[in-house]
Amino acid sequence: MNCSFVTPLFKLYEEIRKPGRGRSAAVQNLELNAAVTSTSIGFKKLRFLLAALDLSPPSESGMHQMSQTVCDKIAQLSSDDMNQKLLQASGLQKNIHISVDTRYNTSGIRNSRRTGLPIATQSTTLAMEKQTGKNYIVSAFTQNKLCPKGALLRSKGDQTATCPGGHTGCIANVDKLESLSEYE
Repeated sequence: MNCSFVTPLFKLYEEIRKPGRGRSAAVQNLELNAAVTSTSIGFKKLRFLLAALDLSPPSESGMHQMSQTVCDKIAQLSSDDMNQKLLQASGLQKNIHISVDTRYNTSGIRNSRRTGLPIATQSTTLAMEKQTGKNYIVSAFTQNKLCPKGALLRSKGDQTATCPGGHTGCIANVDKLESLSEYE
């Protein structure tokens, strides 16, 4: 006796629908992208790792396109979480006790915590509340003198491409001659 049962077609993964045209992303791909964003491994090494495990790696361009969506969402979630913890720490008070510390990247052999030296090109400042004893991070601020797109445009002879903000897609928010500051 021959069986005539045919299994209905269905996807083996869940998709997250996006507005507009184009393919929707699989939940696993978004989760993988979020995990890579939260670590220092990077897309190139992740693709190498997946290939070494005999798993077909996603395309690098696809991962970069998806990372914009994931990074925007992570930034929004982080901002919402910091605001919630700030409200929790402040209660009904206008002023709260905080502790602020900044970490600088420096290109020299010196200690990376030296304040605002001209050789530092990036800084990350965190503010922790001291009200609740839980040391919630209630604010984060980065300063950046580096802009690869601006450097590329200037190397090709475009002298109008100044940073910060002198061209589209500029990621620098501090002029290269300014000192980085904890006060900011």
